[in-house]
Amino acid sequence: MKDERHLIPRYQFRIGDLRQWHLVEGRCFHCGHGAIIPHSVIKRGRSEHDVLAKLEDKARCQKCGAKGQNYLTIKLAPR
Repeated sequence: MKDERHLIPRYQFRIGDLRQWHLVEGRCFHCGHGAIIPHSVIKRGRSEHDVLAKLEDKARCQKCGAKGQNYLTIKLAPR
């Protein structure tokens, strides 16, 4: 398992902090669906200074359509 303690806390992680080795996973509290969200989707129409955690309220689950019930986490891509 990778040591993720060096990552910026999720409430401080900004879109400009995303690197190629970061994976952003979205998970729906309503149905449990989870998926990796491409960086291009996250960056589209947003400032580099936007905090990633604030996008949770805007994210919509692709499986059940729930909005505002999603959680984003940042993980390291496997080597």
